[in-house]
Amino acid sequence: MIIHFLQQHHVLFRDEYVDRQVLAHLLRSNIRQIDMSHSPRIIGYSAKQRETVPIYCMNAPAFRFVVILEGRATVKLRNMEFETGPWTSFGEEILDQIDELINGNLITDESDCSLLVHSDSKSELINSIQFNPDFDLFVTDFCRFLHLTVSTYLNAIKATKIARVARNEQDSIRSILKPSLCPATQSLSKHL
Repeated sequence: MIIHFLQQHHVLFRDEYVDRQVLAHLLRSNIRQIDMSHSPRIIGYSAKQRETVPIYCMNAPAFRFVVILEGRATVKLRNMEFETGPWTSFGEEILDQIDELINGNLITDESDCSLLVHSDSKSELINSIQFNPDFDLFVTDFCRFLHLTVSTYLNAIKATKIARVARNEQDSIRSILKPSLCPATQSLSKHL
């Protein structure tokens, strides 16, 4: 369900960018959960002010894309507060910048493999992908969400490329070995 939502939401999650198995692993390893529902709110005779855990802070650079999967989060925009629920996403600007990085040939096939080695210019380029939210996003109760950073997404692209190269090599080895193994198999079966 999450994969389907992401693939419909942004082109970066489609099969031509990230292999479905790699995307499933990416999801398993990047889902976070905040549970404040058991936090005591009354101490003695005075009620404790509502505790919050920030996900985004207004005007503070953000380096991640977030999708609320379960529970609720609160968006504070100027003097207004809104509750958001499942399938609400934040940080699409990050995805757009990654897409621009990939499709703008700033990462080519040859240099993409060298992203494993962090040169200063590539690190600066990756670290420049950010956005400044004009809102606060925080959790006060229970929330499960996908938390995707630039580096984790780029690692998923690298894993996809490695898996596809390995698959193509296996297919070419099988196509070479299959005809050569067939006559030997047939001659062995005649002797038995």
